[in-house]
Amino acid sequence: GTEPTGNERYMEVLAAQMPEVQKLAYDDVVNGVRLTKAEDKRQVTLGALQALRSICIHPALNVKDRSPNQLSLDQSGKMMAAFALLDDIKRRDEKVIIFLVNKLAQQLVSVAVQMKFGLQVDIINGDTKTSSKNADATRQGIIKKFQSGLGFNVIIMSPIAAGVGLTVTAANNVIHLERHWNPAKEAQATDRVYRIGQDKP
Repeated sequence: GTEPTGNERYMEVLAAQMPEVQKLAYDDVVNGVRLTKAEDKRQVTLGALQALRSICIHPALNVKDRSPNQLSLDQSGKMMAAFALLDDIKRRDEKVIIFLVNKLAQQLVSVAVQMKFGLQVDIINGDTKTSSKNADATRQGIIKKFQSGLGFNVIIMSPIAAGVGLTVTAANNVIHLERHWNPAKEAQATDRVYRIGQDKP
């Protein structure tokens, strides 16, 4: 991993072990690559890396035809740690951006936040319109609604879609639940909250 920058801090409390179901799913993928009969293991490695990336968020992401409603937080160390952090952010009555690349993961987290906190969570990704007759459905409209609401709230964004031009100073917490391979793109996403007008720590 990369070292924290001036706007970031490592929080020991977020360190987590994979629960058994997550570890088994992870090991299944690793063993599948080891045991493959393919002459060139590179043929299966890229798919396996993508599967491992998904399993690290939640093992349900690697199961075909899985509904977002079938998410159990206690099956993922990362999700348990993230939701413990959300509990803390809620206690402080603050807002947070959760960054995820995987669209199914975005849906799963949105449903999990709704079930745990009773919040309707908007998602901004490559499918979100930049302009529309319905201004509320555009990126700027979604952010305006998020910014204007009082108290605890969560918005989910793709670090790719949120890279440039979006200011979200109502949020002063950022969670990268799925790391982007490009640290510069990730830093650019984090900087959505570190803009002129940000008056919270």
